Amino acid sequence: MAVELMVPNPPAHLYRHDLESFFYILIWAALHYDFKNKTHASRVHPAVEEWNNSKMKSAHGDKKALLGHMKADIEERGSLSRSSWVRLGALYEQ
Repeated sequence: MAVELMVPNPPAHLYRHDLESFFYILIWAALHYDFKNKTHASRVHPAVEEWNNSKMKSAHGDKKALLGHMKADIEERGSLSRSSWVRLGALYEQ
């Protein structure tokens, strides 16, 4: 779910919320699928474990931190820096 919608009184749903949700689905799938062996993980990856529970505040905070880092990078540089890609890549190593 998009971060902006994870609040008590969310704004009207927009297409960009669907795009953001799809981004999270891609991260989730990449962390849970073993491309080499063509299998999926039997347990939730620790990097996104908070996304998988009913505690919206935890999931909201985790997603907001991930997006905040990337947004600051794009605003400053006009693109994602190596550190943003490393941060995303670090999810795999947990």
